[in-house]
Amino acid sequence: MACFEGLVTAWFEAILSKVEESRTLAQLRDTLLPKLIYDELRVPDAERIVGAAV
Repeated sequence: MACFEGLVTAWFEAILSKVEESRTLAQLRDTLLPKLIYDELRVPDAERIVGAAV
């Protein structure tokens, strides 16, 4: 049981980490994409913002 719990716990933690990463990326996309589309933001500026956020 302890071995199984160790495996499942590691998998669960990895899943939670990926969910958090996915939410962060979606938030960045939703923030940056409209600005890029409407030419309010240039790609180098977006790269700097993303680099600072991640």
